[in-house]
Amino acid sequence: WIDLVFMPAYAFFFAGLALTEARLARAPWARRLGARPAALPLGAWLCDVVENLALLRVLANTTQPDARLLAVAGVAATLKFALLGLCIVYIVGAVLARRRPITAGGA
Repeated sequence: WIDLVFMPAYAFFFAGLALTEARLARAPWARRLGARPAALPLGAWLCDVVENLALLRVLANTTQPDARLLAVAGVAATLKFALLGLCIVYIVGAVLARRRPITAGGA
């Protein structure tokens, strides 16, 4: 249950970083994406809740764990890390793009 307390922390941390980078964006691709990547950590939070609830249900019946709940937990965990990974790629890309000088073509 303690994991449920930390979920909003990472979700809002990465969403805040993505929003900050969207606001400071100089690269055309980062400006086009805007604040959309900030929603990715919030989706990861939802997936994390689903994963934890499924695992808690599995732990409630350790003598005969439900394979479907384990599959749900696995899919939710995979989606969670994929969403966070995409957000981090956006953040790192936007930071690196800000560090590069803008050329005459705007690229």
